[in-house]
Amino acid sequence: MRTFHIFGYTRKDKVFKELYQKILAKDPLWHFVAWGNAPMRGHRLEGRHLLVRVSDKRLFAAIRLVLREWHIEWEEYDYPFPKEGKWWQLGLAKRSWEIKYQDIALLMDHLCSEAAINMSWKEWCKFITQFQHIARNTRGMDQYAEGMFLLQQSMDHLRLAGMWKDDALMAMQKKLREAENA
Repeated sequence: MRTFHIFGYTRKDKVFKELYQKILAKDPLWHFVAWGNAPMRGHRLEGRHLLVRVSDKRLFAAIRLVLREWHIEWEEYDYPFPKEGKWWQLGLAKRSWEIKYQDIALLMDHLCSEAAINMSWKEWCKFITQFQHIARNTRGMDQYAEGMFLLQQSMDHLRLAGMWKDDALMAMQKKLREAENA
């Protein structure tokens, strides 16, 4: 699989729509990640970045051609393990769950990418809510456990965003731990 790391673009740009309609839709495992203005490996990745991952080698040349025609700056590297090892190259840790269950992870990434492109915001919100609910439901979570899981997830995201310093959030985390241990 290859990553086409496109600098300065998002999924809403015309070039991405052209890539999707002409090329990406032919690959059953393609997916993308929108990244930018975020901390990464001790650095800060500034600007907009679109990481398009493609599994079908026959499509690589067509993608390169479209990117050249649009005069777009991009970098290409292996996925899930970039060989060059530059700090901004997103891959996966060798012992991650995504590697252990790569067939499931790639399908999940593909489904979420397709949903992001083809659904309205309202439809996408319903999709992602149902997707997560089904995942938790298959683990036997009741509504309380599901709510506590979502709360922990939200707090983790706030911590990553640098908003974790709030005492109220720390108190919520303490209550969450107490509830888990009860």
